Amino acid sequence: LEMAVHLARSSNNVSSMRLAECELSADGGDKCITEIARLVRQVGIAREARFLSEVDLQGNSLDADSVRKIVEAAVKERCERPRACEGAPPLWLDVSLNRVRNPESVFQNLQAWAGWAHGKEGALCLADQEGCSKEACPKGAMLHMPKFLDQRKTDERPVVPIGTGTVSSTAAPAATPASRPAPAPARPRAWRDVEDLPRSQALVRHDDHISSRRRARSSGRRKRSRSRSRRRRGRRRRSASKQKKADAASGRIVLMPGPGRGAHGGGR
Repeated sequence: LEMAVHLARSSNNVSSMRLAECELSADGGDKCITEIARLVRQVGIAREARFLSEVDLQGNSLDADSVRKIVEAAVKERCERPRACEGAPPLWLDVSLNRVRNPESVFQNLQAWAGWAHGKEGALCLADQEGCSKEACPKGAMLHMPKFLDQRKTDERPVVPIGTGTVSSTAAPAATPASRPAPAPARPRAWRDVEDLPRSQALVRHDDHISSRRRARSSGRRKRSRSRSRRRRGRRRRSASKQKKADAASGRIVLMPGPGRGAHGGGR
């Protein structure tokens, strides 16, 4: 769409743009409507300024709001740039077979808006009068909207069968999916190893195993520390007894303080 709009606005040889049945809609955002609105505005500058004579949007999915934006852009641009549209035929804007709800009220509201907003009474025409054609309008309208009152139903969407180029207006009823059989219950089986256990049970058992190993290691450390302290006390006792024996053999007399006296106190 962007390439087509760029071609139409940049080339001097393009006078009409046919975008019928191109699945154009406002579902993807305002980008699509903005590009379409560029087709109904002035193209070229200075002496080369002009308007397209025909924009065919038949068979798309444009709603009432999208059509309103396109028509308002076309009327406003032609009212603000009279030199570009001087001597040009009215715009042939075909927006039939779209998804416009209440097309009669939409057309009347747009006609009234063109009258009070730009002072153009009868700016729109349904091209249903005698003498209305793509080249001229006996009413002097700016826009021709042929067959605008013929719109698709809002719940009707075109269906293109695979392998064909035709479009059918009604869709075939969707086939109900077949019910799937319920899955068979899992058979109970005996767990042979920790690897076959569920992850939760395996982790619990593994944690219990680790905690038991830790308890065993801590109890072994306590036992070893007790045995070391016992050996140290035994070595101290043996070293004290050996020292006493050595002193007795050498004839040395060691005076020990008696009861009730200090280390340096003594008698007369």
